[in-house]
Amino acid sequence: MKMQKNILNIQGLSIGYPKAKRSNKVVAQNLNLNLNAGEFVCLLGANGTGKSTLMRTIAGVQPALSGEVLLENQPIKKLKTSHIAQKLSLVLTDNITVGNLSVYTLVSLGRTPYTGWLGKLTQKDIHIVEKALEATETTSYIHRNIDQLSDGEKQKVMIARALAQDTPLILLDEPTAHLDLPNRVMIFKLLRKLAKDEHKAILLTSHELDLALQAADKIWLMQKQETSDTCRVLAGTPEDLVLNETFERAFHKDGFHFDKQNGTFKIHESEDKKVKLSGNGIQAFWTKRALEREGYAITNNGDAMYHIELSGHSKENYCWKIDSPKISKKYISVEHLLQALNEK
Repeated sequence: MKMQKNILNIQGLSIGYPKAKRSNKVVAQNLNLNLNAGEFVCLLGANGTGKSTLMRTIAGVQPALSGEVLLENQPIKKLKTSHIAQKLSLVLTDNITVGNLSVYTLVSLGRTPYTGWLGKLTQKDIHIVEKALEATETTSYIHRNIDQLSDGEKQKVMIARALAQDTPLILLDEPTAHLDLPNRVMIFKLLRKLAKDEHKAILLTSHELDLALQAADKIWLMQKQETSDTCRVLAGTPEDLVLNETFERAFHKDGFHFDKQNGTFKIHESEDKKVKLSGNGIQAFWTKRALEREGYAITNNGDAMYHIELSGHSKENYCWKIDSPKISKKYISVEHLLQALNEK
């Protein structure tokens, strides 16, 4: 088995901020976490659990209250700022406002830790910048200004700049916050690909729970402890966190719950109305979703109000049949099916 190179090692870390003289507000304590080269890890948690505080502490922007953050086995608190910039790069949530810069110029700024303030690029620097542009598929608009790009394109450019910085660790704070769904999916796919192809250790904070479950190698789940005001971080593969119900407990809220069967959150609670559904495949999946939205619970017991039989194998011949003592009728769409049920 190939040994993984450890990039980030967190040992007994306590994070927070000064509250008063000789007093600290502890957000989380006794954190022990590892991140290896080639791993794509998502830091998840409800608002107020301290995700941004942890990211700032890892980046060396905010001092730790106690414990150690090691970058390639070196304590970050002992590294010079210039040295840290060669070990980790940071992509922030904020909207990009450097509209007068070209894409190529902005990505080239990633080489600043190596070129100094004069910013003169060597052939090696140019090669690394071009490689970063190719890896993020941003080469086609290198001569355009940043303000001419869409939000998704801008975020890809900022990731390209982080790649050009050529650090073993890339930190991203809510990189998809301002993006629509297709671009959020694109960014997650890109980051996972970069972790594998470029052998980078990538850690991002996100509220994209569904995407994190699908894309992340591991999840760091930050949650409040029941016995104190501080938080803890539970780490593991997405599937293990779902199967042992850690994920479900962390995001439990009144009015919605995490469905382990489908890996999604449900916002609708079924009422006492029960329906038996016969059928399978994509038609059954979306019919079940529609029925649950209307407050129906799916059951296989004999207490169902209605029995709905599904037939057909494509959009041209899908059919829904209500079979009950009072009615037996076929419908050609989910809309017509729901209308019929709601009229009963």
